[in-house]
Amino acid sequence: MKNTIIAVFSAMMILPVFGEVVVSVNEGESAREMIQKSIDSLPKEGGSIFIPAGRYELDGMVHINRSNVTLRGETGTLLVLGDAVKQPNILIGSDAAHPDPKKKIKHITIANLELDGNKDRQDSEYHPTKPWLRNNTIDIRGVDDLRVENVDCHHARSGGIVASWGCERIWIRGSSFHHNFFDGIALYTSDGIMVSDFYCYENKSAGLSLDNKLKNVTFTNGHIYKNNDCAIFARDCTAVNFRNLNIHDNGEHGAFLAHQVYPEGHKKENQIVPDSGMHDCSFTSCSFTNNGGHGVCFSSSSKMSSGNSIIGCLFSHNKESAVSNVEEGFLVQSGNIEQKKGDYRPIKKTPAKGQ
Repeated sequence: MKNTIIAVFSAMMILPVFGEVVVSVNEGESAREMIQKSIDSLPKEGGSIFIPAGRYELDGMVHINRSNVTLRGETGTLLVLGDAVKQPNILIGSDAAHPDPKKKIKHITIANLELDGNKDRQDSEYHPTKPWLRNNTIDIRGVDDLRVENVDCHHARSGGIVASWGCERIWIRGSSFHHNFFDGIALYTSDGIMVSDFYCYENKSAGLSLDNKLKNVTFTNGHIYKNNDCAIFARDCTAVNFRNLNIHDNGEHGAFLAHQVYPEGHKKENQIVPDSGMHDCSFTSCSFTNNGGHGVCFSSSSKMSSGNSIIGCLFSHNKESAVSNVEEGFLVQSGNIEQKKGDYRPIKKTPAKGQ
């Protein structure tokens, strides 16, 4: 695969840097055009684009819609969405309203970038001509085998990073998601995602939003704090696991787990959507402290949700209870501790039905 280095010079200059091609840019060419042309001109087998440190204002989204591409920067590489652009900073995958699952792209890496969505100077979260696209700093639509490493996603008019439309095998590591208008991390209709060593804080809505047939996801070694709503909102998920997370000082619940209901205007408005609950999801070795609601709030039932557990977690000084009341058999709890006024109290284990 060919490696392309992007640098901004006033004149064209080619430098032999260990076999890599250095692409210079004429004065007046936009940063987005510079990056986009480099992606589009890679050979069929793909390659790597390197963006040196500097501030790059984007007059539109950078679109990766081919396989085998690496887009990376270094400390000090900042991509800022321009005023009133109303697009993602980076779109990975299809920009169609309904992406074709047979045309997914694969093997993409995004690394060592700071992405600023410039939310205060966007008058809408919607793309001006393709309103199904939102102003997320990274929007992922129908992509397999994606790595996101050491990326700082903030101030998006919509969400920090959003994956949807049947993505598979995404690895997000060492990254932060903060000060976004909606959620920090949003994952929908995807399978096989790992998020580790991350920060998710001070987002206007939830820290994490998980929904729409999401399955086989693990969050580990993370801090989720000071989000305006709950730290974690989840429904219609299977086998989503939360391990070693510090969840504190969020405006509402530490975690809110539910099933779906049909929206306003639907012929079945406010009725439960079948098979839309939480199944085989777990919290292990997590701490829930100083949250504005329950530590964990389950707004579902054993008829709609099953196989969920909370094991070895700490609950301390949440405004409401450690775990909201749930019907017998809905939830397994073991080895959890609740702290009130300096006292540590083991939470009574609730066995599942049949145990």
